Amino acid sequence: LKIALAHTLSDSLETALLNIARGTGLKGLCGIPPVRDEIIRPLITCTRGEIESHLAQRGLGYVVDSTNLEDGCGRNRIRHQAVPALISLNPSLESVFAREAKSFSEDEDCLCGLAEAGLSGAKELSGLRIDRLRPLHRAVLLRALRAWLLEAGLSYDAKRLELVLNLVKSGSGSVEIEGGRFASARGGYLTLHQAPPDKG
Repeated sequence: LKIALAHTLSDSLETALLNIARGTGLKGLCGIPPVRDEIIRPLITCTRGEIESHLAQRGLGYVVDSTNLEDGCGRNRIRHQAVPALISLNPSLESVFAREAKSFSEDEDCLCGLAEAGLSGAKELSGLRIDRLRPLHRAVLLRALRAWLLEAGLSYDAKRLELVLNLVKSGSGSVEIEGGRFASARGGYLTLHQAPPDKG
């Protein structure tokens, strides 16, 4: 069973700009993915203007959510103010974004694949082998650590992820991730604990 949503290329561009405004990594620049689990977006390569033109040519109407006309939320301000300003600089903005988003997605997929391989190669019963994590490129290592935390059911932010990265660099120490669970480095391994391990 698949659920089809009507997100467009224009929506994806707005999402990427919103992510930039909030702070994002490469993944946020990719916009809205065409497929995620059971969700598919068959119109994601079409702009809002193209879809409206298609409907007009066939005499078909559509419904506009009245809240989309208000500037009370960030996405609407981006839609009504930022995007028109950028299109005035480059009328091909949406097609340029489509090309760049595809490239960003390919780069992100490559980095995540390398991270998955690196994480798998570092896993042992005692934890993650720090000496196998250290050779990884920073971009790959961050994604490997992010995947490791997610596998453990832990949420994270950029600050905590950086602290875990520092544990790998230093080879010692401990940092709380969430709800009394700690990431710790000692004896050559990176591990997760309910409380900081005893020193020694």
